[in-house]
Amino acid sequence: MEHYYFKYGTSNELFEEHLRKNNSSEIELEIFFENWRAEDYPNHYLLINDSRNRKQINYFMESESKNTCFWIFHQDDIYIYKPIEKAKSPNELPARENYKIIPKIRKSKLLKTLKKEDCPEILSTLSANQAYNRKTIEKFTGNIKQIADSILLGEKLKIKTEDRLNYLSPVQFETLIFLIFHHTDIYVSTHRGGTKKRIDLQLRVTEQNNLGLNDHQYYNIQIKMYDYLKNNPNFSFEENNYLIHTGKTDQNKNILGKDWIEDRIAKIDKVNRWLDFTLEHFEII
Repeated sequence: MEHYYFKYGTSNELFEEHLRKNNSSEIELEIFFENWRAEDYPNHYLLINDSRNRKQINYFMESESKNTCFWIFHQDDIYIYKPIEKAKSPNELPARENYKIIPKIRKSKLLKTLKKEDCPEILSTLSANQAYNRKTIEKFTGNIKQIADSILLGEKLKIKTEDRLNYLSPVQFETLIFLIFHHTDIYVSTHRGGTKKRIDLQLRVTEQNNLGLNDHQYYNIQIKMYDYLKNNPNFSFEENNYLIHTGKTDQNKNILGKDWIEDRIAKIDKVNRWLDFTLEHFEII
């Protein structure tokens, strides 16, 4: 099954309009992308210069109905639709003030509605992820696709212990790092970053600790939820600046990796129990 994040309108306002006016389980999902008709595909599509737009058009026009789901994230809910017709364009433009471009429409049927609170946070917060929310349509891949498949099957996704960090949301991952320091009696500025460039957490060390952070009173921590050194092999920090990521540890460069994180989790019971609770939507094997 192929799954796609779908935004109906610039900020889902067309989906809100649908919910207000129509209680039907069917919906006509639309994309726009310049003024051409669905029947002109792929001829006009080939004239579009923006490769990102062409990719999105392709997803919408060519995905097979029997193997496709469109996921709409709206307020506290997630709506999963299955297209039941190929794309077409109306003979007349819908009477809308802000949309004067010919829409490309796929009639779809509601397959399932989910409460975000009942889903893994890495999925439920997808609409806050810029890799998705800056687009009209984007394909689920990797762990997001695995989660989507398991939801439709009605099963808990089985994940290996060594892969569990990959199924945290970005906020949960930063919270995990915060808790590691917090439960080692190191003062931490906040539970996550976002307000200062290249700094996610600020630490204040007031006494000896077993993390090896004893040379300075204050530390600046940058957090990356991926292997940062993969594309930045020569990266390093100095003095009281540290990088924490999911790649390898290099203490000489002030870089702490996945092995360091896992070692902290194993040694701090409260953090280990928090992680088990946070990943309750999965079956850890």
